[in-house]
Amino acid sequence: TSTTSTTTGFLSQSIMVVDDVDFAGLFASLQLSAAELPRIAYVAEGETQMELRLAVCHDVSCATRAVVTVDSLSNGFILAASLQLNSQDLAVIAYSADTGRGMAVRLAVCHDVLCTAPTITVVSANAVATEEVVLRLDALDRPRVTFFDGEMSEWYLVVCGDTVCSSRSEQLLSGSHVGVSTDLQLDAQQRPVLAAQVSGSSPGLRVVWCNSTDCSGHTDVLVDSVAQPGRSGVDVALQLATGDLPVLAYNHETELAASSFRLLRCTDSACSSVTVVTLDTGAVGTFGSLQLAANDAPVASYYDAATPALKLVRCATAACPVPLVQTVDTAGDAGQYTSLALLSQGAAVIAYQDSANGQLKVAVVPPLPMI
Repeated sequence: TSTTSTTTGFLSQSIMVVDDVDFAGLFASLQLSAAELPRIAYVAEGETQMELRLAVCHDVSCATRAVVTVDSLSNGFILAASLQLNSQDLAVIAYSADTGRGMAVRLAVCHDVLCTAPTITVVSANAVATEEVVLRLDALDRPRVTFFDGEMSEWYLVVCGDTVCSSRSEQLLSGSHVGVSTDLQLDAQQRPVLAAQVSGSSPGLRVVWCNSTDCSGHTDVLVDSVAQPGRSGVDVALQLATGDLPVLAYNHETELAASSFRLLRCTDSACSSVTVVTLDTGAVGTFGSLQLAANDAPVASYYDAATPALKLVRCATAACPVPLVQTVDTAGDAGQYTSLALLSQGAAVIAYQDSANGQLKVAVVPPLPMI
């Protein structure tokens, strides 16, 4: 375990190694408790087994914490993790697990802070070779889970009827390489709103609105596109601004050698009009995570593969005319699997992996004055 602190201009940041046992930090997913303390679900790969772990931090920098194993597979694979905290401030984690007899999306519902005896439910057996699983909870703590079936190129949404998902419905949102990267939020009426990367012959980025809480029907629109061999919407992150207007951050490649990190804002409820801002250019924008400040100003963490580095970009306003980019961590190969949350005073808390050292890290970055 180590801590570093650096100061550059207005920037003061702390970086903590949270877990370096096995190859830790895969698929990191961070939420803040009611006391604004980080909880992080992630995957660690050992020589003979993979574990779904939960880090419960006792301070905002995670200098002290408890790390527990929620689920483990010998000679199997855990390929995704998505964490939410329910109304009791307890962890609920969706993840994909391959036991060697088939892959499934599982849900672990914790009944205490350290998740000593979680209820684990298989919520779908359609998740073949998926690294894309996203979980949200409705106002009654009922899970909504979206994932991509990599074998059939199909995109699903599971709507649970209770808190442990013992009853549920499953909606096929689309096929034909839709949902390769995906994210999910719930609007003010608890209806799912989703975003997904479209691959195949017409690559781009798509937004989907469910017309009911169970998504029995939906409408969708292509909000960004790119000519082949480019890709748009890679590692898309979705938030809903005031009025439930979608805001998306994602990697956009015009060709294999050129990419950028983009911010897209829908300016009406149907996304018939959008504005697009380039936040950063180069081999950037994968493993992105997005949050909105109180004034709907975007804040996003992401990976710079060229440096390599963990980066953070802040906007002073919702329109983001002048993005402020900060390099947070350049040690090892830092910045994959980023997951971002904002403290009430504006500081960014980021969980991520240093893949060179197999470490789960947490960075705390106070806000910069907007000049």
